[in-house]
Amino acid sequence: MSSEDKQEVFEVTVDARGRVTLPKALRERLGFSGDGHMRLTFGQGDKTQVVRLRSLDELWALADSREEPQGTMSFEQMDEAKARRIW
Repeated sequence: MSSEDKQEVFEVTVDARGRVTLPKALRERLGFSGDGHMRLTFGQGDKTQVVRLRSLDELWALADSREEPQGTMSFEQMDEAKARRIW
């Protein structure tokens, strides 16, 4: 199994009203410290992608906490960075 194939497995609980309880380890992995939103994308077979959605305030705070950019990026470089989840 290659490092790309490595999987983390988390079990979640869904109650009768459809609410999902995320284990603490998963909340920490996704960066949740309070309320938040996430997107679940279902692909072919049993493939599911989970992405934490950030508020605009969180994104601005994240951008402000980083060093000033060195140079500019092309649209292609931005797309590559997004694919690698480098914000």
